[in-house]
Amino acid sequence: MTLRGVVPYGWQPIGQRGLVPVSGSSYPSLQLFGFERPDGSVRCYFHKGRVSTDNVIDVIDHFVSYLRRPATLVLDNASVHTSGKFKARMEYWENRGLSIYRIPPYSPELNLIERFWQKLKYQWMPTAAWDEFADMLDAAIGGIEEQGRAYLMPSLQD
Repeated sequence: MTLRGVVPYGWQPIGQRGLVPVSGSSYPSLQLFGFERPDGSVRCYFHKGRVSTDNVIDVIDHFVSYLRRPATLVLDNASVHTSGKFKARMEYWENRGLSIYRIPPYSPELNLIERFWQKLKYQWMPTAAWDEFADMLDAAIGGIEEQGRAYLMPSLQD
């Protein structure tokens, strides 16, 4: 989430990275990593700034530390989910009961958490929440806490 409009999806040839100029890219962005149970409850991690493989690994490590039974994590094919460092960590998670399931490329509609993000951004957060970063963060946390648990990553704990 960001305070200014962004292009949510773009298409380019496989293996090529395209640059899309977006107004407002200098504004702080709020990234949410989410785990949704079949009953609709969620556990979400909030991060300020760009997402790296290390951020994703930290979130999944924290999540698996709370696992009490086997679980499946549905992921897209973003570079942070397919990097060598990420793949090297998969056996650790599998040994703790977490299976990774990858959706086909260009198929975000197959990941249920995407529907949750749409509700959060377009139904549960008031329009005024998009004026200031602190308001956006507060509104997002409020929406998440009605459905589950919210965790602030170190980038937001200063």
